[in-house]
Amino acid sequence: MAAGRRFGAWRGGAFWWLAGMLVSRLLFAGFLVFATYNPSGRSYVHWLRAGPAWQSSIWQLPTWQLITTVLLLLAYGVAIPVTIRALGIGGIALTASVAGAAIWVLLDSGLLSVAAEQAPVWIGLSVAATVLGTGLSWMNITTALDGQLSTRDLSR
Repeated sequence: MAAGRRFGAWRGGAFWWLAGMLVSRLLFAGFLVFATYNPSGRSYVHWLRAGPAWQSSIWQLPTWQLITTVLLLLAYGVAIPVTIRALGIGGIALTASVAGAAIWVLLDSGLLSVAAEQAPVWIGLSVAATVLGTGLSWMNITTALDGQLSTRDLSR
């Protein structure tokens, strides 16, 4: 009876809620990685280097660049420790390996090409975003896989 209720809950909004959480965290990780740097020339790194604000000290940055720097440091300061704590070093290596294998399959099937000069950079950034997004989503993934309804942190 309990198994039927749990299965019935997955037919409703719980599945879509979990899928939405996973997709939103993967998109957040992708935004964070690609907004920081990408080869197209429209990124945080390019923004800092292009303007007259490229100085030897961070304190000489204009206000918006300083605010963006603080927000990016805050986002990475949350995302990286969460990913390391959730996946561990072995899990990060395994996730990167799975993402690399998926890219290899896409390259082998002809769906992805490395003919462009910047393609390896895009691929590497995509793997980094996948690892970061998986780390941010790992608690939701494990909760869904084992059917656990609630969690408690007993380490506090």
